[in-house]
Order: sequence, then C-alpha cells, then structure tokens
Amino acid sequence: MSKQDELVVASSRQFSIKVAERIREALKHTVSKNTAAAYADDWKTFAKWCSEHRVAPLPASTETICAFLADLAGRYRASTVGRRLTGIAYAHTFAGHPSPAVDPRVQAVLKGLRRQLGTRPKRKASADASVMRKLLATIGDDTTAGVRDRALLLLGYAGAFRRAALCALRLEDLRFHTDRMDVLIRRGKEDQTGVGRWIGIARSEGALCPVAAVEQWIVELNAGRTKLKKPPTTTGFLFRGLSRWNTPREKSLDPATVAIIIKRAC
Repeated sequence: MSKQDELVVASSRQFSIKVAERIREALKHTVSKNTAAAYADDWKTFAKWCSEHRVAPLPASTETICAFLADLAGRYRASTVGRRLTGIAYAHTFAGHPSPAVDPRVQAVLKGLRRQLGTRPKRKASADASVMRKLLATIGDDTTAGVRDRALLLLGYAGAFRRAALCALRLEDLRFHTDRMDVLIRRGKEDQTGVGRWIGIARSEGALCPVAAVEQWIVELNAGRTKLKKPPTTTGFLFRGLSRWNTPREKSLDPATVAIIIKRAC
C-alpha cells in the first residue's frame, strides 16, 4: 500500500469512528432503538474489518464489500449478513456516497451466500387447533375473565399477534363484517413509523371462532360497564385488566399479564 493509500485509509478510519454515533443519533426517532443500535454496530464491525485489512471503509470499493460479506459467511447466518450490508449501505448514503448494496456484483455475491447458507428463519411453533382446544378447556366462559382470556387466546392464535400488539389493540381498531373482522395493528417490528396495517381475521364455525369470541368479549365488557353505571363504549383498549370485583378497568393488559394468562392455561 502506498503512502497516499495509507493516508486515505487512516482518514476514512478516523471518520468512520464518528459515523457510528451519528447513525445512532440520526435514527433515534426513525426506527426502534434496537435497530438504530444494530446499524451502528454493523458499521463499527465493517470499519474494524477494513482497518484490519488496510482498506478504506468509506467509500468502500465493490471488491471490499464483497470480500467482507464472504468473510462473514463462515460465521453468521444469511439474515445477519444481509443486515450488515444494510447497515453499511445506510452509512454510505448518510455520508453522501452511493449505496454499495445496489451494485450488481454485491447483489450477486449476497444471492450466492443466501443460497449457500439458507434463509429459512427459525420461528417458534405456533399452537395448532388441537392444542388451542386443550388450552380453552382450562378457561371457563362463565366469568368476565374467562370470556376475555378466550378472546385473547383465539385472536392471538388466529392473527399470530405478539403480546404487545394484543395489549395495544383498541375497540376503534376493529371492523366487523359478515365473513371476517379487520384488525388494525398500529405498530410492530416491521412498522416502526406507526402507520399501521390492516389484517383480516376470518370467521369460522364452532368454538374456535376468534371473531365470535371477540364479539362476546365486547358484550361482556359493556355489561361490566353497565354494572359500574357507565355507558357502553366503542373506544378504548380492547383487552383490559379487571378489578378485584371482576369489572373491566380502563387500562389495558400488559404483555407480562398476557404471558401469565397463557402459562396458566397451559
């Protein structure tokens, strides 16, 4: 490496130290804290690799990017390799350079690595219908808590919703139709901006119909409000905590309580 190249590498390395923190700050109100931290970590990892191999990280050449991705392939999953590239691309765009992720050679290398490593994500197995019947058998439908918990479990199962998403659901987020119920998920891991997305939950026959269970819970919810001499409501949280007198509160359930409900049913 020539003296001039060494100066370029040193200068880029010095600049890259500041880039990681600037990325974290710039993304603070754009994506989740974890995503911002991940992008900053992606850049630090790449900058360190470039320093060890005495190549400039910013802007990085196509050959440098391809070599870095290939080096990662022996130690990380395909999803992690792809995420590293996303973080590097963001740093380049942030610094006013073209994104290396769109380069055909980089895309070809990434595609080959995905085929080599496989891209099937590991997911927890969801409960099937037989398991759900067993869970519901432990929950009665003759109490307010029972009606709520049945609706909670059936809706969560039908929509594959996270506990936090179930807790955040509001009555205003539901649209009932003859064949389905539309549910608005206002925020999720794939939607950090909070724009939201609608998910259709189909009606079905029998005791496992999630739409019927939610409808029954709404009736029970308003019956509880009547006991407290409150008018029926079409707003507020769908799944709420209960008082010691088994009447609905205004506050929503929290994810920890949902976990306890599921554990108790199991």
